[in-house]
Amino acid sequence: MDFKNVKDAMDFLFSTNDRYSITRVRDGDDEDWRPQTITDLKESNWEALAYIADLLGMSELYLDRKRSNKSE
Repeated sequence: MDFKNVKDAMDFLFSTNDRYSITRVRDGDDEDWRPQTITDLKESNWEALAYIADLLGMSELYLDRKRSNKSE
C-alpha cells in the first residue's frame, strides 16, 4: 500500500475498519473478489500503522514486535 500522507493512511484505516460496511479484497492475482477476512484486515491495518509510525519516527514500535513476534 502506498499512502501520500498520514491523512490518507488514517482515512484508509477508518474506511476499512467501518463495522457497517462489507469490505472485499482481490483473491490472489485473479480478477475475482472475496469478502475480507480478519487476517486480511490485520495485514492491511499493519501496513497503514507501520507507514504512520515511520512518518512519526516511531518505527521501533513495529520493528521490535516483528523481531520478538509479540502481539501485546
